[in-house]
Amino acid sequence: MNFEKEITVTINTSKNDLISFFNINNYIKIDSYIVDDIYYVPNNVDLNTNPLEVLKKCILVRSIDNKKHYLMYKYKEYDEDENIIKQGKSKVQVANKEDASRFLKTIGYKELIKIVDYIDVYEKDGLQICIEDVNNKYLFIEIEENEKYNTIEKMIEALENTGINYDKSNYFVKKAKIIFEEKYRNN
Repeated sequence: MNFEKEITVTINTSKNDLISFFNINNYIKIDSYIVDDIYYVPNNVDLNTNPLEVLKKCILVRSIDNKKHYLMYKYKEYDEDENIIKQGKSKVQVANKEDASRFLKTIGYKELIKIVDYIDVYEKDGLQICIEDVNNKYLFIEIEENEKYNTIEKMIEALENTGINYDKSNYFVKKAKIIFEEKYRNN
């Protein structure tokens, strides 16, 4: 399993304003792609329990630009405030998402949620910032560790120094939890 550090925050501005900010401040767009995740959970999991406990049991079928497909497991540990203290993932490439979905259903899993994440990656001075437009409804920024920004504290400080308008109350926004609660708790 590959362990990694990252922060994810909610943006308090529009995607167009954020892109304009990056352009004005000489950030370079280095990538753009779509991540399509379908979360599957064992049929016997109680969906009325803590969403983070439900999500810990999930296997994902991930497609990137509908070209590369994976079965994936995400591991996360949380503190008492639901901050992520350790996370990692393990994945195996598969031929296509349809076969992966059939396989999971065959072994007793059911579809839980879908997340379509439109991602644009901008870079300046070694800081890579991913704009994540989730399900055409939520806007986040994610920063993953690299050699220069290899601690949560360095990533937070770098993000703060950009001047981007974001919600500073949560550096570990959980996209899957938001989508889960939207589907199963807000009926």
